[in-house]
Amino acid sequence: FKKKDKSHYFLEEKELDLLPVAPLVITYELGIRFLGDYINGDKYFKIKRPSHNLDRARTQFALLRSMEDNFENMTEINQRYTRDLSTVAS
Repeated sequence: FKKKDKSHYFLEEKELDLLPVAPLVITYELGIRFLGDYINGDKYFKIKRPSHNLDRARTQFALLRSMEDNFENMTEINQRYTRDLSTVAS
């Protein structure tokens, strides 16, 4: 975040701390949705080939593993850019 960033006006300190978790949750959710759609006959997401949604789910879960492997780095980056924002809002 840059000093001009306004997020400190609407995000609580706990929300700032949880920013690195959000991409993992969204990626997991999307992987589950792709997998569920594949299991249910590909009725929600458009597909271009059989097992397209299964491939999408596998890709999301691979991305999730990568984010889990890099979670410490993501957290450090988040802390570096948000550490002063909670004091600005006070």
